[in-house]
Amino acid sequence: MIRNRHTRSPDWTPEQDALLQKLEREGLTPEKIAARLKITVSSVQRRSHHLRGLPFRLHPRVGDVRGGARARLRAKREAAVIAAMHKAIRSGIPRNDAIARARKAGASLAPLRLTPFQLIELHNAAASRGP
Repeated sequence: MIRNRHTRSPDWTPEQDALLQKLEREGLTPEKIAARLKITVSSVQRRSHHLRGLPFRLHPRVGDVRGGARARLRAKREAAVIAAMHKAIRSGIPRNDAIARARKAGASLAPLRLTPFQLIELHNAAASRGP
């Protein structure tokens, strides 16, 4: 068996590749395949991607431009929506209405500190009042 010079684990054999593909077709998870082949889950995922011709990054690059920019833009929008909600509440708009507007504008539950059950109550109250 040929050894990989970068790791201490042996390279995959054609028989192991065939077994991996067979187990994937049967619908087994990478965890179950790894346990059956007595190798790590990461090794199974990496080899599976390699066999399908896909790139595999175990750890995404730190500061990925696209993902980081999207997250920053989303956080900025959400902060603006939350600020508008607080301003509406201070101006006298009922809290439930202000929260409902913030949700429609894209605010998530975390900054609002609401549980899904409270959100349902707010939605039902707003629906009963009409537009």
